[in-house]
Amino acid sequence: MTNLSINEQNAHNVSSEHLLEQSSEHHETVLAIIVLTQVTLGVLGNVASACVMNRREFKESSTAVYLIMLSLFDTLSLLVGPLNYAVLASKQFGGILLDDQSVFSCLVMKYLVYLFPHVSSWCLCAVTIERVLVVYWPHR
Repeated sequence: MTNLSINEQNAHNVSSEHLLEQSSEHHETVLAIIVLTQVTLGVLGNVASACVMNRREFKESSTAVYLIMLSLFDTLSLLVGPLNYAVLASKQFGGILLDDQSVFSCLVMKYLVYLFPHVSSWCLCAVTIERVLVVYWPHR
């Protein structure tokens, strides 16, 4: 009887491990789809925003310049952030991390991952300051 229960327990452990492996693959697939959707919609939205701000009636506004810069740096943030993990997931590149290639590539990736969102934040600050100045001191 104990031999049978040991075999049943081993079969249960093997099936549990297989189930966890399938669940992990499913989770990674769902996560990849979500990230890809988020990046695609973000890039399309930023391109649309930049196109609107490049119109003739907005080109003369300094706010349009800040908002174009904001859309540019937001797009770069969207592209650089998940880039490392997209390369890791890709079998074409052998599943390597860009951070692990050299000290220089690690430094560059970390720098860009932090630089682009911070520049986006400063663009928003510049828009806010410019709008406050226009409201408090109009026509100067």
